[in-house]
Amino acid sequence: MRSITMKFLSTAFFTIALLVSTTSSHSWLECVDDASNYEELKANPTTTNLVPKCNGYPRNKVNNGDWISESTNYLWDLASNKASNEQGGRHACHPDQRQPTYPDKAPSTKAKAGQTLRLRYWGNGHSSYGWGRPLHRDPGLVRVYWAGAVNREIVLASELTSDKMMAEGNFSADAVTMSKQDNLPNDKANWMHLSLPVNMPEGRNMFVWTWAPIKDDFAGRWRDQYTTCFDIFVKGKMEDGNPPQQQPEVKPVDDGGAKIKEQCAKECQRGGMPAFPCSGDSCPPCRYGRDCYDYDSNGKCPNWAGGFDCEKGQPI
Repeated sequence: MRSITMKFLSTAFFTIALLVSTTSSHSWLECVDDASNYEELKANPTTTNLVPKCNGYPRNKVNNGDWISESTNYLWDLASNKASNEQGGRHACHPDQRQPTYPDKAPSTKAKAGQTLRLRYWGNGHSSYGWGRPLHRDPGLVRVYWAGAVNREIVLASELTSDKMMAEGNFSADAVTMSKQDNLPNDKANWMHLSLPVNMPEGRNMFVWTWAPIKDDFAGRWRDQYTTCFDIFVKGKMEDGNPPQQQPEVKPVDDGGAKIKEQCAKECQRGGMPAFPCSGDSCPPCRYGRDCYDYDSNGKCPNWAGGFDCEKGQPI
């Protein structure tokens, strides 16, 4: 079961080829069960600052509250060389988040089936179209994937599929962001809501939060790039006497299968050479725009930005 709980911005999504600016794009999930001054901050965004309080954290939050240390040691970028060159494939979680480990001061999340949690993540200057960094760029989508069963793990990035998605929405749909006097962004906080199914099994349930900042024109979908892994320990379920939760807005998820097939069937230039055109299955699997290349000796596509592996059906 999955429920899409995020509200979407009314403005149209703008296609992003690459997020390139003086401020690199990155974000991570800061808190799974946020108990900060949400209402006060939303009501008085110019005069109020975030007072962070969290009842449940992502895995292994050893540098909790230290933004510099977290951006260096906690961030997991699926497009990085470190992720793409791992043995066994590109992992969904940071190496320090592949076990359900929680320091004493950053405990795991405990909840009931049917409960709605408010998740908080960093905007890092990317939340506003008008003054964000990069300027005039849609910040993309945030998502939450569930492994689907107690004690089951999402191991590889290729397992982040639509059937596991439980929540999806715009990066800035629920955010407090201000413009400073020098027109630089001041993102105070970003949130999304996750509603647990009423029949979610008791025990440890594993999730992956992702930010998809890039629109993949080849596949026609937003590409997950940054991830944070966490667990929710479920016990009991919400009683009938509790106030009903707001009905989630369901958004059909398109994995882009039809467009991928169409794109991979198009003519391309073998080895990037116009003198050697090919089309369909006769072409090498690694596509970069109009050019296509073979796997290297390790069975991998060249690790260049913006490519697509037609044989494996996934971004490079």
